Formats: sequence, structure tokens, C-alpha cells
Amino acid sequence: NTAWRTKHRVTCRKGMASSGSMAKWDLEHAFADGCFLERREDLRTDPEAMKLALAEPSSRWLLHNPRLHFLLHETGDTPAPLPKLGTLWFSKEAAAKAIAAADEASMERESSFLGVHNGVHYFTVASTFGNAEDMPEDVLDPHAQAGFYELRKSVSQLPSAEATVLGYARSLLAWQSDFTYCPKCGQVLDLLDQGHRKFCASCRKNRYPVIMPCVIMLVCSPDRTLCLLGRKSSWKEGVFSCLAGFMEVGETAPNAAAREVLEEAYVECDPESIELVSTQPWPFDANLMIGCQITARANPRAKEQAVNHEEGLAEGRWFTKSEAQEMLERSVDAAYLGAMPNEGRAQGPSEMRVPGPHAIAHTLIKRWVESK
Repeated sequence: NTAWRTKHRVTCRKGMASSGSMAKWDLEHAFADGCFLERREDLRTDPEAMKLALAEPSSRWLLHNPRLHFLLHETGDTPAPLPKLGTLWFSKEAAAKAIAAADEASMERESSFLGVHNGVHYFTVASTFGNAEDMPEDVLDPHAQAGFYELRKSVSQLPSAEATVLGYARSLLAWQSDFTYCPKCGQVLDLLDQGHRKFCASCRKNRYPVIMPCVIMLVCSPDRTLCLLGRKSSWKEGVFSCLAGFMEVGETAPNAAAREVLEEAYVECDPESIELVSTQPWPFDANLMIGCQITARANPRAKEQAVNHEEGLAEGRWFTKSEAQEMLERSVDAAYLGAMPNEGRAQGPSEMRVPGPHAIAHTLIKRWVESK
């Protein structure tokens, strides 16, 4: 078998002390670990250096299909329905067979550079095979328990460091796919710097991957005894989370957070009360989630009072710490979100839940629950 499994172990700062009376807490959410790959802009912008890296026998390739699902394998650590997954990296020879490259030059053109680790160069390339079962046996062992997985549904099944690399790769590939034409003149853009820059030969202008910043807020009452959570109309019944929204042009994170809460739930917050907690690159597609806690200007009239809300928000209500703790214990794994029933309204906190540890919302809620 020409594919090999990642064995990287990285040391990351998993805990951090929060401000005020907050206790220490863990950054559990997905993509929070720093990417173990050195991105090396100096290499990807140097054609000669890339030529050498692409020809290096130790270089390895990650395979994805046109839907940006990655080829992963079951590690055998846990049984179905949620087996642990691992990343498969392929030699250049195997990757070339998987994409049916006509020649070495086309293989190199279609490869995007991800970075370097311990002297090994890593790339990703699109496979021409939509299913792992269709791949030649000299590329993938038919007994490898491998398949193309959607990252959003499988992120909680992956080691954190590997999920971070896959999230990075997915964001880069989505930008390449979506950003095909020059927004000024309409000409097809050239892909340069081994997948990290596009160039318009007509306008002589460079285009780089776009990141869209979003604020996601844990809204708490002035006395810190209640938090405000909401459920979008597109979500399954009983699933609540922190309010969130895109930042607008010329807007600061505190002002964006206060505006979004007011727009979605008609609750006024003080922008100066904001506490920036953590960030999360969210590769669906290319969002940067800015996690924060913000305080409402007034306490709600009743502990379980539902709030008014805009059309996009199906429900909004305040929860106590004990209720939020129970919802954390019933938190929803990413792979199960789509399988939850959507019939009937969840009447009480015993039927409600929040996103699992893969989501930064989980981190924000857990931090508030554990605060004094």
C-alpha cells in the first residue's frame, strides 16, 4: 500500500487563563490547534524551490474529490457508527495514478502546496475517482477501510491536528474553485504560487484567498446568572447555540457583536462589556469565527423568558447555568446533526442540546458555565 497514515504529534497550548474570576478552560473546538505544517510562503513563491519539492521522493499528497471530500481511513480504534478517522498521504507516484495525470507537468500544475513538516513537503490534489472503491489496488488497498468523507460531518472523528490541516486545505481549495474569474474584467484568472495566488493577466492584479470574519457571542445577563441562546429556523428542533453574524465593512468586533444581538434577538448589549475569548477558522467556507462574551444592558424579566427575534431565528431564550450544563452534556456531535428528528417542538431544557466540542459555541458556553 503506497498510502501512509499520519503519526504527527504536536504540542499545543491547550489551556489558558481567562480574565477576572474565570477559571482555566480548554480550547476544545475544531481547528483551534495551530497547523503542524510550516506554510513557507518563501517556498511556494519560488518556482525553482517548488519544482524541487514536487520532485522530492519523500513528498506526500492528500487526495480530495470534486466535492472537496477528503480521502480518509478508519483507524479501527472505535466501532461504527462513529469510527475514528485518520488522514491518508500518498506518494507522488500513487497520487498521479489517483488523478490519472497525463504527464508529470499536469500533476504538478494541479497540486496545491500545504506546507512542510520535519523536512517533508505536503500537497493536495483532486482525484478523478469519486469513490475510493474505484481506485486501482496499487493506489489504495481495497481492505483499507477508506473513503471520501465530508469534513464538516467527520471533524469530530479526527485527531485535532489532522482536522486543522484538512480545514486549511478545504478553505484553500474552495477559494480556488469559487474564484475563477477576475471580478473587474471577467477574464479567467491564472493560479500561481502553487495554489495560493491568482493573477489577472489583463488587469495585472493579484487576488488572494478571502477570509470572512464573523462574530459569535455568548450573551449573558448583567448578573451573569443567565445566558441567551438561539435556534435558527434551518436547525433541528431542540438544538440551541450562540448568536452569530458576519461583520460589516468598517465595523469593529464589539460593535458587530452588539448589533447582531440587537438585530436577531432585540436584546441591547454594551459593546464595551465584550470579552474576546478565542477564534476559530471555519472552513465552510473560509470564515474566521471571533468568539466573545458580551453582557446585556438589562436582566430578563423571567428566567425562562423567550425573546422576540427576527425571521431567521426560530427561537431565542435565556438559560440558567444548570440548564446550560445539562445541554452541554447532551451536546450534538457534528455527524449526528443531520440525523436528528425535526418533528415537534422541544418543550423543556431536558430535550434541548447545544453543538458538540467541535464548535466554538461549545467552548463559549462551557467557559460561562464554569465561571464563578
